[in-house]
Amino acid sequence: MLRIAFFTAAVALGSMVSAAPNGPIRVVDGDTCKVNGTTVRLHAIDAPETDQMCGDATSPAWPCGAWVRDKTHEMFEGRMARCIATDTDRYGRTVAKCSVDGRDVGETLVSKGLAFAYREYGMDYDLVEKGAAVNARGLHGTGIMSPAAFRSAQRAKKRPNKVRNNA
Repeated sequence: MLRIAFFTAAVALGSMVSAAPNGPIRVVDGDTCKVNGTTVRLHAIDAPETDQMCGDATSPAWPCGAWVRDKTHEMFEGRMARCIATDTDRYGRTVAKCSVDGRDVGETLVSKGLAFAYREYGMDYDLVEKGAAVNARGLHGTGIMSPAAFRSAQRAKKRPNKVRNNA
């Protein structure tokens, strides 16, 4: 009986590992890529949207989302990734931790200031982000609205204005 349970667990584990997306990366944006045809949202990181602009009162507006996408492309496009799926998001994308040459892609992006720790989904990169912020690496050296706040503002713009009836 114990052998049957062990065999069943080994088969289940083997099918989970083989279901993980592994293969060449095609960068979509700073936190999303396609790996061997599977759309992968990188676990516990959040990068600016491709159309997101950055800047503040002390720096002019600039296309930080496109910049992050381009930097991510330079580092990872076409490289072989090994991913471990952790979840599926509400858009049907595989959420995964991926590595290239043994280095965690999410950690690399957060360390270079190209993405933020997405603490709502995991604390994996919390200290890595703090190090990037203290050293003003990447986006931390500029004025930026968090990607989540940017998406929320974009959704608010798309909602039709509701007219109140005070009659």
